[in-house]
Amino acid sequence: MTGGGQPASVAAPLAGEDIDALFADWTVYPHIALAVSGGADSMALMILAHAWLARTDCPPLLTVLTVDHRLRTEAAGEAALVKRQAESLGLNHQTLAWSGPKPRADLQAAARTARYGLMLDFCRRAGIAALATAHTAEDQAETLLMRLARGSGLDGLAAISPVSMRGDIALLRPLLGLSRMRLEATLLDRGVIWIEDPSNYDKHFERVRMREALRAGGPLRLMPEKLACSARRLDRARAALDAMTGDFLRGALQIHLAGYSELPLAALREAPEEIGVRAITCLAQLFGGGQRAVRLARIEALYQLLTRTSPRTATLGGCVFAPRGQRLRVRREYGRIDPARLPLSPAGEVIWDGRFAISAPNVAGLAVGALGPDGVAQLRAAKGSVKLPAQIAHSLPALWHEERLVFAPFALFADHPPFGWCEGASAVFLGAARLHRQAGDLWNESTAD
Repeated sequence: MTGGGQPASVAAPLAGEDIDALFADWTVYPHIALAVSGGADSMALMILAHAWLARTDCPPLLTVLTVDHRLRTEAAGEAALVKRQAESLGLNHQTLAWSGPKPRADLQAAARTARYGLMLDFCRRAGIAALATAHTAEDQAETLLMRLARGSGLDGLAAISPVSMRGDIALLRPLLGLSRMRLEATLLDRGVIWIEDPSNYDKHFERVRMREALRAGGPLRLMPEKLACSARRLDRARAALDAMTGDFLRGALQIHLAGYSELPLAALREAPEEIGVRAITCLAQLFGGGQRAVRLARIEALYQLLTRTSPRTATLGGCVFAPRGQRLRVRREYGRIDPARLPLSPAGEVIWDGRFAISAPNVAGLAVGALGPDGVAQLRAAKGSVKLPAQIAHSLPALWHEERLVFAPFALFADHPPFGWCEGASAVFLGAARLHRQAGDLWNESTAD
């Protein structure tokens, strides 16, 4: 159903300089995607971003993305409504569908993961560097309360950042300081209708229960604006700790081009515990492919294990943390690498396992997968080798033509490479470059609590 309502009329609509302030930082991006579901918040994001375009020199291109989760029969019509509104503003629109079977448990979390996956994949294919979402002050407050109930640490309580990274895509949240009431007032002022998703009132979902608790008020007098303010201040503290952790790792960590690292155990023990815990989180992101969130409790337990007098080998986040004398070696856990091989793009380039940038001549039929024991065996049969420990060698990327190995980094041959070897190919580990960015980018939204 469409929305609108009397309470919004008491809030002042946004205009002029208010709009300019929201999007002042967007001019650094040549192309931005807007996540628009059709609800009041996201419709306001689209309307306000479009209004800003006319007020700025050299504005970016905007593309509107709507995800049809295929969970309700009305969703296709709602996506069509957003499309009509976007095109009436002169904006390109794409509907992305979540196809395939849907889980019965934790549906909202699965839908969120699928939604971001579809939009981020679209951005990467289209060369779009930033994706904007319509999170509000209420979203910030709800998230803080949900994470407080779970016993989250600072990163969880800092909740939603105005800007964060998902790999190479920036996530922008320009409306975090605004209430839903003010956004609805802006839409009413402009005569724009929006859609009310019935799931927003389903108390089976934790976020809906938190939303109802905030609306009810009660003796605790929890105000969304005050909770959002606390989250912003916690985020400021998080940024400072992120910077300190980045400085610590850049000074102590030795990164090897084959995709593993070594760190003095003494440095880990001597650093403040919070910095040590964050360093472990960062290492799991750098060397584990960053595919899955890791619970803070598991990270803390690993920190305690590694800082003992006699530390032991353990795994976390797709990584193996292996003490070797006075040093800690961190490498990819071979058994956690997706065994499916990734076809090369027409341009002959691909990011594999979230760790390596692969480039190769444009040869039909090539795919990237782990070198593995089979690749090592083929190297030996060709009088070649990789002078690395077996566990590290197995986790290297390799180019395959069907079942034949045609390239592996660091491969050496006694005579010459075998026939068909792709000598023009390369594999560059991305960890060093990522570490030299702001450290917080490496684990933003990477811990589950």
